Amino acid sequence: MQTLEQDRFILAADTIYRTAVKVFWYLTSALGLLFILYPIITKQYLSRPIWLPNLEADEREVAGYIHEVLCFVILISCYAPLDCVFVRFICILSVQIQILKDNLRQATNRDIDEDFETQECKIQDRLKVCIIHNNAILE
Repeated sequence: MQTLEQDRFILAADTIYRTAVKVFWYLTSALGLLFILYPIITKQYLSRPIWLPNLEADEREVAGYIHEVLCFVILISCYAPLDCVFVRFICILSVQIQILKDNLRQATNRDIDEDFETQECKIQDRLKVCIIHNNAILE
């Protein structure tokens, strides 16, 4: 029961999602890079001091900075994709609900050229498809 207009709506929603994900990744990468480069540019280390018995104070700062950078990169590479996955699920769900809404609006359309019983059978068939679609969304 999917129409060409609904296909265009799905394509538009997918394009918007892909653009939003690209912007999100660029911003996340830029902010991560800024956070990583900030101590190098300003000569102010943000890391907490780490006690390492065999290293001098300057070496400990560098080791702490490297540790902090690695942890930050790991966090960016783990949490950002999870956000994108959840946004994708919400996007798919909202598109399916919009399609169901459109199908429900069109389910009761009547054809003047057909008799009443044929029209009712078609309407009932369309509504059955909408009920199946609704149940699929809820599962």
